[in-house]
Amino acid sequence: MARILIIGGTGNISQHTVRDLALRGHRVTVLNRSQRAAEEPLPPGVRVVCADRDQPGAVAEAVASEKPDCVMDFICFTPEHASGLAEAC
Repeated sequence: MARILIIGGTGNISQHTVRDLALRGHRVTVLNRSQRAAEEPLPPGVRVVCADRDQPGAVAEAVASEKPDCVMDFICFTPEHASGLAEAC
């Protein structure tokens, strides 16, 4: 069982990924900038971390606290997003 941090997690594609990973027994954490993730019907056991990836250190803090084996980023839209995640890992 892997610890997987999913950045995003409530979109059209990522919500299915969250569900499938959780159903396969992985420990899934969703990082989302709003409480929307907490209000979505997530599978049992999926954790939610509320943070805005555009805030300095937010992704690094989530990676440090969750200690994931894998990070899947569904909202990487800029070079800064990619480099920030690479530095956090």
